[in-house]
Amino acid sequence: MKNIPVFTACGGTATLLLKDIPKTGRSYVILQTSVPGMETLQARECAIFCRMAGAREVYVSSAMDKALKLPHSHDLLRMTLHRTQRIPPGRQIDLLPVTDPQEYILSYNLRFSPLPNAAILDETGYEVAVKNGVRHVLAYHKSQLIGLGAVWENRLEAVASLVPGWGQDVTYALMEQIEGDTVELTVCSDNLPAIRLYERLGFQVCSLISRWYVCP
Repeated sequence: MKNIPVFTACGGTATLLLKDIPKTGRSYVILQTSVPGMETLQARECAIFCRMAGAREVYVSSAMDKALKLPHSHDLLRMTLHRTQRIPPGRQIDLLPVTDPQEYILSYNLRFSPLPNAAILDETGYEVAVKNGVRHVLAYHKSQLIGLGAVWENRLEAVASLVPGWGQDVTYALMEQIEGDTVELTVCSDNLPAIRLYERLGFQVCSLISRWYVCP
């Protein structure tokens, strides 16, 4: 299943993100251009195509920040932490480089696939990320795999606890891999446990990246 960068629908053009349909049943529509007043009709036409491609759930956003007359689903939020002092370290965690990408990809997808707007990771995406400088790591405590993550420049690209109760320790360990005083991450507004954890560590929501609506 391939994405469609430019899809012409009634009233404008859109980008259709279809590649995750086989594994999650979800597709995403980003309205790129719209005739005023036609946004909702345009979104529904795109959703019909997505469902013909096999999507059970269709989420819509507008690149022009125009409100859609559809039920609001979730937002993507940018959070930042300006470190004036280091957080005291938690339990000892060893971050090790990935030696088996397939194992990492499987664990990543099991953790993130239930979340809206969390793209499925495949081998090609993993290799592209590595070439762009993303560091993927596995987190261990006394030889037990407890989490995974990805870091790029000053961003936490992914944080996942694979064992309950280790989220804060894994997040802190990944943050220690970032130089400088500012750390950024993106989180879905539906992921309340993650947001609460990040807030405990000192992160604050600094901007709305995108707002998503569900197309019934």
